[in-house]
Amino acid sequence: MKKGVRVLLALCGVLLAGIGAMGIFIPVLPTTPFILLASVCFSSSSPRIHAWLLRNRFFGPYIERYKGGEPVSRSITVKATIFVWSGLAISAILIRKPWAAFLFMGIGIGVSIHLDALSRSPRKKKTGSAEPASSVTPEDYDNDKQA
Repeated sequence: MKKGVRVLLALCGVLLAGIGAMGIFIPVLPTTPFILLASVCFSSSSPRIHAWLLRNRFFGPYIERYKGGEPVSRSITVKATIFVWSGLAISAILIRKPWAAFLFMGIGIGVSIHLDALSRSPRKKKTGSAEPASSVTPEDYDNDKQA
C-alpha cells in the first residue's frame, strides 16, 4: 500500500478513535461503530497502532466481543436502549426542530433494532479473524515500516 494512503488511513483511524472515545461520555454518540472503523483503518495503515487498540483496556473489549460474535446480555441491551432514547429525546427537545426529531427517531429505531439483534443470538464468528487481542504484540508487525 502506498505511504500516502497509509497516512490517510492512520489519520482517519485517529479521528474515528477520538470520536469513539467521546461516545463513552456523550449519550447520542455511539462508541462501538467508531472504534470498529478505527480498527479497520489501523489494520490497513499501522499494524502497531492496531495491536495497541486491540490491547487497550477501554477499546479492546469492544472489538474482541464484536469479532468473537458474542451476544450482548439482555440487561445491557435494555440499559443501552434506555440510554440512547433518553439522549436522543433530550437532544430533540434542545434542538426544537421537527427534522431533527425525525432524524433522532430514525437513529433510535435503527440502534434499537441493532441492539436487539445483538442480544438475541450469537453471531457467526468471522472466518480468518485475527488472534485474540492478548496475543497480539507490536513485534508481530515488523513489516509496519515498509512502504
